[in-house]
Amino acid sequence: MANDHLDSIDIAKGIGILLVISGHMLPVQSNFRNVIYTFHMPLFFILSGFVTNSKYGFMEILNSQKKMLATYFTYSTIIIVFDLVVKVFILREMNYRQIIWEFYQTFSLYGVNVLWFISTILLCRIILLILNWKISRNIILIITGCLYVIIGLFGTIFNMQYMSKSIPLMLLYFPIAALLRPAGVLVFMAVGFYILKPIAKLKQIVLNKSKLTIILHIIAIGLMSINIIFAKYSGFIDIHTIDFGKFPLNIFLAFSGSSTVILLSNISNPDSLISRCLSFLGKNSIFIMISHEYLLINRFVIYFTKGINYDHIIIQFIIVTLLSALLSSLITPKISAIINKLCLSNYSKGKIVI
Repeated sequence: MANDHLDSIDIAKGIGILLVISGHMLPVQSNFRNVIYTFHMPLFFILSGFVTNSKYGFMEILNSQKKMLATYFTYSTIIIVFDLVVKVFILREMNYRQIIWEFYQTFSLYGVNVLWFISTILLCRIILLILNWKISRNIILIITGCLYVIIGLFGTIFNMQYMSKSIPLMLLYFPIAALLRPAGVLVFMAVGFYILKPIAKLKQIVLNKSKLTIILHIIAIGLMSINIIFAKYSGFIDIHTIDFGKFPLNIFLAFSGSSTVILLSNISNPDSLISRCLSFLGKNSIFIMISHEYLLINRFVIYFTKGINYDHIIIQFIIVTLLSALLSSLITPKISAIINKLCLSNYSKGKIVI
C-alpha cells in the first residue's frame, strides 16, 4: 500500500517534470504553455505536502529539513561554478557582478534561477509544520488561502521589474521575495498535506473496482478540459516572480489541473513501461528541472534542430528529455552521496524526496 502510494507520487512528479520541460520550450504566447502554467508548479507543492511528515516537535521540524537545505546549497554551488566557468569565462554572457548577485540570491534563499523551487519547498515545509504543531487543520487552510490571495495581489506590485532599478531595492527584494513566495503557495502544500489519507486509499479502491477506473478517467478529462478552456482568462502566472494570475480562477485551475495529474497517476498501472519511465523522471525531478534548461541542454538541442513550428518543438522536447534523463542517471547518485555526507545521515541512494 505504502509503495503503491509512493509510486503514484513519483509518477505524478514525472508527469509534472515533463510539463515543466514543455512549458520552457513552447513559445510564450502558446495556448498549451498557458494551460501548463496554470497548474504545473502548484502540482509539485501539493505532492510535497503528500510526503511531509507531521510527527515532529519544534527542533525536529528544523532538523528534518537539513537534507533539503544541503540539497539547495549543493545545487547552488554547482550552478554558480557552472556560470563562472561557462557563462563568464567561455561564453562571456555574464560578468563578475552577476556572480556576486547569485551568491546573494543563494544566501537570501531567493534561489538562483530554478533553485527558487527548492528554497520555497524548504520554507513552506517549515512554516506548515510549525503551524500544524499548534493550529487546527481548518484554521491553517483558511490562513494559507488568505495568504495566497493577499500575496497574489501584492506580488503584481512587488515585482523585480520595478525593484531592479537600484541596488538598495534589489538588496531588499531578494530576501523579501524569498519569504513571500512560500507564504503565497503554502495553501497548495497544506492541501496536499491534509488530503494525504484519502488519496492514499484511492489506489486500493481502484484495484478492487476496475470499473471505477473508467469513471476516474472521465473525471480527469473533464478537469483538464476546464484548464484548457479557461487558461486564457487566468492572467500571467509565474510563481518564481510572484505573479499568481487572476483570483479566484487561478487557484481553481491550479487545483483542477493538479487533480487531473494526481488522478491519472493513481489509476495508472505502476508496472507498465510508461509508468516506470515517469517514475524515474519523478525520482530525479530536481536534477532534470535544473539541467534541461540551465545547463544549456535546451539551447544545444534547439541550435541543432532550428525552427519554431510544433514538429520541431516535439523533436526538441524528446531529445532534451532523453539527454536530461541520461545525465540524471549518471550524476544524481553522485550528488546525492555528497548531500548525504553533508547531512551525516543515511538516505536512499540517488533519491531526494521533495
